[in-house]
Order: sequence, then structure tokens, then C-alpha cells
Amino acid sequence: MLMQLDGTAIILAISFIIFSAIMKAIFYTPVTEVRKERKNFIETNINNAKKNEEDAQNLIVDYDQKIKNSQKESGQIVSTALEKAKKQKTQVIKNAYDDSNFLQKQNNEQLKQEKFEAIEQLKPEVITLAHEISKKILGKEVPISVSSEVIERAING
Repeated sequence: MLMQLDGTAIILAISFIIFSAIMKAIFYTPVTEVRKERKNFIETNINNAKKNEEDAQNLIVDYDQKIKNSQKESGQIVSTALEKAKKQKTQVIKNAYDDSNFLQKQNNEQLKQEKFEAIEQLKPEVITLAHEISKKILGKEVPISVSSEVIERAING
């Protein structure tokens, strides 16, 4: 046999076992605890990162939706404003046209009235001139009543 079993080998084996147990208690257990804590820290950070990424994605989707809604609303506002402006434009044009027609009718009536008044003012002079002209052309005097009757018919149509 190469090795003899005597007390030294047993003491050496027992001291190695005790040394291993002490080393395990002093070094291995704390290192294992540190490794577990580190592993938990890393897992927690990974989970937090995943959660933050999901939250960020949700926020992106939410903001994209809000942007789309805002674009729709702004399009509707612009469209409504354009329709309103077209209606106002149409109303303003219609009012201007109506005012123009009213003024034109009013001016026509005023012109008719002024024409009538001018004719009425000039009638006596026209009758007198016509009477004078007929007297010179015919060489005899025509009664004024006949002259005025003829002139009235000519003027009134």
C-alpha cells in the first residue's frame, strides 16, 4: 500500500473538512448571497426596463392617436371655417345685389319723377312756343286750347 492509514491522515482529513466548512461559511455563503442579490438586482432592472419600454410604447401610441385626433379636429375646424366663409361670402354678395337692385329701382323712380316734373314745368313754355311757331307757319292765329291739346297728346304719347 502506498499510503498508510494512521492518525495523521485522519487528522489531516478532519482538518480539511473543518477548513472547507469554515471556508464555505466565511467565503462561499457571502459570495453566494452577493451573487443572488446581484442576480435579483439585474432581474429587477430588466423587468423595470421592460415595463418602462411598454409604458413608452403605450405613450407613443397614445400620442400618435392624439396627434391624429388633433389633425382631424383641425381639418374639421378649417373645413367648417371655409363653409362658413363661403356662406358669408354668398350672403354678402346677395345683400350687395339686393341693395344694388333696390338703389337702381329707387333711382329709376326718382328719374321718372324728375322727368315728369320737368315735363310739367316745361309744358307751359312748350305750349307757348308751339303756339308762336304755328302762328308763324300757318300765318294765322290758332286757339291756345287746340295747341295745348295737341301738345298734351304728343307729350303723353
